[in-house]
Amino acid sequence: MAKRRKSRKLLRFARPLARSTSRNGTTQNDTFGYNSRSELVSATLGADNYAYAFDKIGTRATEIF
Repeated sequence: MAKRRKSRKLLRFARPLARSTSRNGTTQNDTFGYNSRSELVSATLGADNYAYAFDKIGTRATEIF
């Protein structure tokens, strides 16, 4: 069975800012960005980047891969 190890840095309300996952000798580092309302506005998962925009009431309006 594969061994997994995770480490995290947390923001207010336990929102992760960064995550590092090791599996079978390979490590993947992920980062997350939030706006002032604690909505996820950016994520980098390994080499893949994602961005999100929200309207004034918090509905996700845009998603960019």
